Amino acid sequence: MEIDIRCEGIERLLGRFQQMGLNSEPFLDRAVEKGAYRLQAEIKPLVPVDEGTLRNSISVEKTGHLQYSVGTNLEYAPYVEYGTGKLGDPSVPHTEKPYWRYFSDKLGHWVTTSGQPAKHFMHNGFENGKDEAVETVRKELLKWLT
Repeated sequence: MEIDIRCEGIERLLGRFQQMGLNSEPFLDRAVEKGAYRLQAEIKPLVPVDEGTLRNSISVEKTGHLQYSVGTNLEYAPYVEYGTGKLGDPSVPHTEKPYWRYFSDKLGHWVTTSGQPAKHFMHNGFENGKDEAVETVRKELLKWLT
């Protein structure tokens, strides 16, 4: 799952700073990183907790030039985000099976389920934090300019 915030005009801004003889790139990179950590701070509290593995896996990673990723590499995260079966988010494909059974090592017995509802921790965290993340970048940039 990937959600992007794109700040158009960053390259043009960097070019203008360069024309003025200012090397803004390291500072701007730190500002974007702080914005990514702001998003992480909005997402983590929304993650449902059983053992805390999913919540603890929400991380910030540098993925490219002035690019950071906030997310998880746990394979079951999309099932928590979108839900499963007939209880899941109808905007994504789900199994049509009315129920299924699996053995739970944690519980020590067989479990029958008809699915789980979507939690939308990533989408809701992004929506809650996107404006604050952009504002964080703006404030950091203003600090550098003054």
